[in-house]
Amino acid sequence: MSEKNIYFIKLIYEASDLNAYILFCTIINKQTGAIEGFDTVVSKIPEIHDNPERYTYRDFINKIQKLKITGNYAQSSTIIFSESLKTSFSNESFMVELLHYLEHNEHENIATLLSQNIARALGKAETQDIQVRVELVDREELDKTTDDLDFSDDTQDMPDDIPSGKGKNKKPEDIIPEGAMEIKFNFVLSPVTGTRIDELKVGDKVMVKILPEDSTSRNVINLLLLKEDSGIIKHIPATIANIVTSESGEIQIIVKITDGIYGKYLETEESTIKVKMAGPESLATINKQDVEEVKKLKEERESNFPLTISLVVGIFIILWIIIIFFVI
Repeated sequence: MSEKNIYFIKLIYEASDLNAYILFCTIINKQTGAIEGFDTVVSKIPEIHDNPERYTYRDFINKIQKLKITGNYAQSSTIIFSESLKTSFSNESFMVELLHYLEHNEHENIATLLSQNIARALGKAETQDIQVRVELVDREELDKTTDDLDFSDDTQDMPDDIPSGKGKNKKPEDIIPEGAMEIKFNFVLSPVTGTRIDELKVGDKVMVKILPEDSTSRNVINLLLLKEDSGIIKHIPATIANIVTSESGEIQIIVKITDGIYGKYLETEESTIKVKMAGPESLATINKQDVEEVKKLKEERESNFPLTISLVVGIFIILWIIIIFFVI
């Protein structure tokens, strides 16, 4: 069994007087102290705290993304809280303090530390309303859900709706839940080290790219912040949920991105092309590079501000001189 060297922090905040509820999770590399991923949502729905103490990291991510996709969240507060966390995670003294509390299991101090970020988003934050749980997990656990853990010790009793291997060639309507979003996607190809499409199995983790070809797909891209400033759409991990191969060799594959997002792929000719598999590093929703980019952008804006003021003042002086010259 691999070493448990990943801190998994889950935070739950309930402020009924503000009608605000927060879910937040992050994973931190114990050895390097680096933030490997985090996500959060601020909502007005108290039901978001349905049994979260049992949530795995993937459960938290799925829950948060589902709330965002269905519109059951406070967008402005979520953005402010998320940006505040990014700034804190790029601050060396903040990270030193956080890692110290993690090492010594000082969960109350972690709650106090993060309450500052909550207060920036909501105006105030009572520490007693914050629940913080910390688990030390191995990297293999990051993409498991509570269902995976419940049945991991007894695969013989595994129910029909949790497939493994090649699956049972179920119909798409049996795989994609009612009310779930169905997006258009392509597999990310990896000609050298990838796995052939006709060798994929149910449960495999692959990398996909959502195609902005319809309004549903575009909404998912925007909500998951997958589109970069350059216009490039980021690749994301997905799980093979079902595979159906017809007698003619046609392959239909359904992938699950989150609990509420699925994609359908149909291959009629090139069943031997190789696709990129998703590794543990693909599970992070934000990494150190993202934090550095945010920090760099902020510094650029701050450095450009004095220059902008100088230009405005200069133009104003020139116009004033011209007016005086013509009047005289």
